[in-house]
Order: sequence, then C-alpha cells, then structure tokens
Amino acid sequence: MSNRILIVGLGPGLAEQLTLAAWRAVTQATVLVLRTERHPCVAELLAQWTPPVLQSCDDLYEQHASFADVYTAIVDRVLALAAAHAEVVYAVPGHPTVGEMTTPLLQQRAAEAGIAVEIVGGLSFIAPSFAAVGVDPMDGAQILDAMLLARQYHPLVDVNLPLLLAQVYARWLASDVKL
Repeated sequence: MSNRILIVGLGPGLAEQLTLAAWRAVTQATVLVLRTERHPCVAELLAQWTPPVLQSCDDLYEQHASFADVYTAIVDRVLALAAAHAEVVYAVPGHPTVGEMTTPLLQQRAAEAGIAVEIVGGLSFIAPSFAAVGVDPMDGAQILDAMLLARQYHPLVDVNLPLLLAQVYARWLASDVKL
C-alpha cells in the first residue's frame, strides 16, 4: 500500500476548534478534497494554504437524488484521486467517525483497492452541544440520528434523560421528528 487517504475531521465550527493534527494535515495537503466548502473553518484554512489540487463535493449533492448515491459518488471521487496521487486529504465536518457515512464506505473500498486510510480526528458536535446547555453526557444522555428517529413508530427514547438529535437538516425532518 503506497498511496494513502487521510480522513480529517474539521470540527464543528471555526478553525480554532481544529486539532493541531487536522490543521497540519489540511494546510500541508497537496491534494485536498472537501466534503463541503460550506463549513465555518474552510475559508480560514484556504486563506492559509491553497493546495495544488482542491476539490469540493458540494456539486455531488445537487447531482444525485439520494444521500446513498451522494456518498458513493464522494467515495468514487476520493478513490480516483488517491489512485493518481500518493496522498489525498479528505476533510469532513466534525469527527470522521461520528455520523460521517462516507468514512466506513471509504475505508472498505480503499482496503479493496489497496489504499491505506488514516483517521485524523476532530472535535465532533457532541461535546460542544452538551456543554452549551450545561449537560454532562456521561450522566446518561441519549444521542440519536434524526432520520432514524423519524422512521420509528414508537421510538425507544427515555424522556427522563437529555436527548441530542443529530442531522436535523431540513424543516420536513424536524416536523417528522416532532410528530
């Protein structure tokens, strides 16, 4: 395995919330793929360093009807670049292993292609969200994906414990969760 992909977490917000390892990986990248340019820290990062090869995957959200198809297209794009370059940095919001559907798909397909994958962690949305409302998640909090919750007829939610719903990305989804 000579080529490798670094999946880097951009954290939940501003560049000051990036880990040092994530900052270094992104600002030293020669090939950078952003899952989205619509992230609060991207402009500051790109002001520090614009890599020779820079691509965003925002266009794929408009080209495909389902998230599954978008994720497959993103992975295809990253793997194509990884086949042509020694190292590709793929930057995602938050932490690469928290709610990031492209990470396991990319890990699986890269292994099949003989391309190494490394995870460079980032702060996920979880800790800042609980801190903002003064709740220690270790005291029995619940974290659920809104899409999964909305599909359940009788969701198993303990109303006595704090609940953090992730990925509420549209009004219709918020409405479905409420119902």
